[in-house]
Amino acid sequence: KLDPAKVMFSSGNLAERMRMGRVVRPGETVVDLFAGIGYFALPMAVHARPSRVVACEVNPDAFSYLEDNVRLNRAWCVEPRLGDCRRTAPEGVADRIVMGYLDAESHLDVAMRAAKDACVLHYHESTPVEEVPEGPWSRVESAAKVAGLRARLLAVHRIKSYAPRIRHVVLDVELAR
Repeated sequence: KLDPAKVMFSSGNLAERMRMGRVVRPGETVVDLFAGIGYFALPMAVHARPSRVVACEVNPDAFSYLEDNVRLNRAWCVEPRLGDCRRTAPEGVADRIVMGYLDAESHLDVAMRAAKDACVLHYHESTPVEEVPEGPWSRVESAAKVAGLRARLLAVHRIKSYAPRIRHVVLDVELAR
């Protein structure tokens, strides 16, 4: 459920939403820092059986749809939190973190604080094709180092063309203390 006049929706991310429903392991705690209407939180909750999905969303309209979508899908493990993830994200609990916002670099510190001693980060970015994966990877690796974490690049997923010579990519990164 959504109103495209009030919230963002990208049908081009279908494969990535489906993938998120497959990669989460039963019993995991997931922190979705930019939940929107539940693009990633709902497939994870419905198909993967995590113990908890903390879904942070700053936009009140998107948050209202997120709450509706949790009810409609009976995704009771989703815990919607209204507000900026800098204030609403839990610390030290995440087995998995989703950063499904293309301008999320300035929130990498929030992700590092949410991580358990071992965690997987799914970091989205729009970046020039010449910089894939080195540009996004250097930003994640640097943020991890500042937070006292080791980072290991697991995979690079090229989601779609965002603009001429600009690619939407997702980096799967293992974080460890």
